Amino acid sequence: MQTTETQVEVSAEMERRLELLRKHYGLPNTTAVIELLISRQIERSVYEMTGQRPGPRLAIDNTKDEHDASRDHPEQLPGAGAGQPCARPPGRTRGT
Repeated sequence: MQTTETQVEVSAEMERRLELLRKHYGLPNTTAVIELLISRQIERSVYEMTGQRPGPRLAIDNTKDEHDASRDHPEQLPGAGAGQPCARPPGRTRGT
């Protein structure tokens, strides 16, 4: 999806309100506040038209490397007792 940027001029009062919302939501700038408000308005309009609320949003962690070795070979990761021989002979259970 391609997006375009649009310059918007706001009054001093509106700028003050946007700044208060920015601080409240912990957003980096007032542009993010406007985007949040637009998104919520779209969700509200969809709900009014369809009667369905939007589902949960997925959080995607894009901070990890694309190639995670632990997913490829989990048995090769060192853990407690890795490389140590088994304390009990195979086939025997505790108490026998």
